[in-house]
Amino acid sequence: SNAGGGANSGLRNLEKLHLNYNNFNSTIFSSLKIFPSLKHLNLAANDINGNIEMNDIIALSNLKHLDLWNNNIESFVTTKGSKRMSSLHNLLLGSSNSNSSRVLQSLKSFSSLKSLSYEDNDLTATTTIYALRNLSTVEYLYLTGSSLNDNFLASIGQMTFLKVLNMPFAGNDGTLPNQGWCELKHIEELDFVDNHFEGKLPSCLGNLTSLRWFSLNGNYLRGNIASHSIWSRLTSLEYLDVAYNQFEVPLSFSLFSNYTKLIYLDVNYNTIIPDTEFQNWIPNFQLEFFAIQRCIKLQKLPSFLHYQYDLRILLINGNQLRGNFPTWLLENNTKLAAIYGEYNAFNGPLKLPSSRHLHLEMIDVSNNKLNGHIPKNMSLAFPKLTHLNISQNNLEGPIPSKISGIHLEFLDLSVNILSGEDPGDLAIGSPQLFYLRLSNNKLKGQIFLEEFRPNIFSSLHLNDNNFEGIIPHT
Repeated sequence: SNAGGGANSGLRNLEKLHLNYNNFNSTIFSSLKIFPSLKHLNLAANDINGNIEMNDIIALSNLKHLDLWNNNIESFVTTKGSKRMSSLHNLLLGSSNSNSSRVLQSLKSFSSLKSLSYEDNDLTATTTIYALRNLSTVEYLYLTGSSLNDNFLASIGQMTFLKVLNMPFAGNDGTLPNQGWCELKHIEELDFVDNHFEGKLPSCLGNLTSLRWFSLNGNYLRGNIASHSIWSRLTSLEYLDVAYNQFEVPLSFSLFSNYTKLIYLDVNYNTIIPDTEFQNWIPNFQLEFFAIQRCIKLQKLPSFLHYQYDLRILLINGNQLRGNFPTWLLENNTKLAAIYGEYNAFNGPLKLPSSRHLHLEMIDVSNNKLNGHIPKNMSLAFPKLTHLNISQNNLEGPIPSKISGIHLEFLDLSVNILSGEDPGDLAIGSPQLFYLRLSNNKLKGQIFLEEFRPNIFSSLHLNDNNFEGIIPHT
């Protein structure tokens, strides 16, 4: 049943109302007139079917945000002489399972609509795509999981004020459309994640000079990425994700030499190719996130990384990189919070930076060929460390007593050649440690001290060593 019609003066100032996941039907709108100040209304996942009378919504003259996700709305119906609704800015109609063409055509009644979410719907019909053209005020369009036809961009491009086009996981097999890019003059964000697009990038992409956020992750795009002239013009980019494609990426990364705003760059799962030009160019940008994991033919790190000083997250794992572990990355990037360097071929000793690293929380250099002793002052060098994985290397000698700190939660030293006794204060010095793996080493003696509290662990692996004695009581 729907809300009663009696006025309640105590709720006349109500601005937000959440009625999602109930059984209200379309008559609910007429009963909401008692809330003249309502700005935010959530009716997602109800039983609202068929046509919605626009007059009932227009009566909510202050309404700015309306969520009708997961209902079955056919259209918003106007009567002769009806006014258009000018207050509504945000409308969510995802998973509506209705006639998309009718619904979208009826949205003309919302004269100031800025943001439209129409996710998980069928937009393959030509009439449906054309209906988008009429939504000339929309700046933010979210089409996650919606099926689109091959010419969708030619129509969406007519939405000349569009700033954000978000359409990941739509599964639109085929090539990226060639038409429609030039019309997106104001576009700032494009998200085409996991759409199975093939082929090469259209040259007209280079006209999107306001583009700040661009994700092509999870497609089948190919070719030498540097051969596309578009990159020299997309200099407003701050976020670029081309991971999980079939691009060839030159090792120098000099195609981004004129970028000044780039802070996020992900090229995972592509092919890195050598290039001799611009090997020592100095970038004009400072990345905060860089991912180059599991790239085919990557044999050494890009030289431009020597000029990066603001990295927070770095992923270089799965590449069979050789030589000493690049401690210089820690020296240069004092704000680094996580470094993933597992599944490479780093050798030699693991060296600590010359000064304390106050932000590093995560180190994973497992599955390498590191040798020598574990550095003695790990907890002093990285006082905020929560996760340390140096398993499956060739490290030897004793476990240092200062390997763990008060923040450490995860420690994996398994499959090395570590010997001696377990340091007695390993667990005591790390009160938050819940995962400890010392398996497959040559450790011996009593397991921990009597002060040790095994109840803090959720996962404890001590197998394939030479431990003896008893487990201490809690």
